[in-house]
Amino acid sequence: MNQSFAVILTLTFIGIAVLGVSFTGGDATTFIPAPLTAAHARFVAACEACHAPWGGPDAGRCLACHRRAMSRDTHSAAVLAAPVKAAVPAALAGVGCVTCHREHRRTQAKGYTGPVGFCVDCHPATAMTAAHPGAPGPVDAATCRTVGCHNYHDNVSSPWLAVDIGVRVRKESRVVAPPGGVEKRPLSPEGLAAMRESPYYRLNPIVTARYEIGAHYGGEATCDACHLVGGKRTQRPPVAVCVDCHKAETVSFGHGRHGSAAGQAVSPPNRPVGCGDCHDAHSLRTERAGLEACERCHDTDHVANYRKSGHYRYLTEPIFALTPMKAPDCAGCHMPRSSSLGGGVDHNETLSSASKERMAETVCVACHGPVYALSALYDPAVVASNFTYTPGPAPAPLAYAVDRAGEVAP
Repeated sequence: MNQSFAVILTLTFIGIAVLGVSFTGGDATTFIPAPLTAAHARFVAACEACHAPWGGPDAGRCLACHRRAMSRDTHSAAVLAAPVKAAVPAALAGVGCVTCHREHRRTQAKGYTGPVGFCVDCHPATAMTAAHPGAPGPVDAATCRTVGCHNYHDNVSSPWLAVDIGVRVRKESRVVAPPGGVEKRPLSPEGLAAMRESPYYRLNPIVTARYEIGAHYGGEATCDACHLVGGKRTQRPPVAVCVDCHKAETVSFGHGRHGSAAGQAVSPPNRPVGCGDCHDAHSLRTERAGLEACERCHDTDHVANYRKSGHYRYLTEPIFALTPMKAPDCAGCHMPRSSSLGGGVDHNETLSSASKERMAETVCVACHGPVYALSALYDPAVVASNFTYTPGPAPAPLAYAVDRAGEVAP
């Protein structure tokens, strides 16, 4: 073998080995061809969140986080493959997540990377124009996702706007009622006495004083039950400790940015986000979990302006204490109670926020009319002010959608 060829071959193998060690050792950023979108930026060092080992993006991994958001998917691969969709163009036969959402490249609104005019393959512009008489402008693929109209996946469209059209604020809140609470399994008198005599309990009088007046005291959530994990004591109990009593909350938590398993290792400040980052298990103050914890990590104009907003006034000023509408804090909007969770708090903090229409439909219309809600959500200045200001007139497409909703409302 030629000596120079042997040297080149050796260096090639060394290079491959170095890259392999770099990848498997966690320094996967070496392989990133371009930045991730803002929604996925936290997974920059967790390629396995999206990619199969040494393979491309895996649709199953997409759905691990987005399954609930896709529950009303009208354009899934299975739907497009159904016999009733025989007219679907052959080019869409294998459509999947990455057909429209490819990372590491410039995206359009909502992370879309597919071709402009994608809709017209099935919905010709002539047919769309005929179906929208009196539209305020051209009706084509570029306007399908305009405020008040259609979303590709759940097809949220004008009919839902027919509810309380023109109503700015409801007289009565439709917020899902809270459940009766987690059934506490009482601790035996002997177990309670043993816990109170433990060194951990006696050496932390301030913590235990809060604990004794909290909801966890007197039940099986003892010091050791939470802080003794695998035979070792920890100051930061993992989320798994909370599952037995708070299953719905921990499951939904795992589907959001805060709790997704793949993103835990890259969560700031370089440690997993756990229940204790928002909740003080010893006092369970809802103010901390619903507002204060959010302010500690999220430094944006939207968050900074919350305490100046009307929502905060309704939450704190005594004059509003007896009103039927209970104003939301951060968690009230971004982690609302869900009927699908039996009235429990939905800890997937990204589900509602991922779509303005979904936020309006599932959160804002509980107190506000849909037109007012969408007008506010689509006004960047109003959002940045944390809805301190009243939004301007509804955008023309939204006003048109409202008119159409009135026509098609049952």
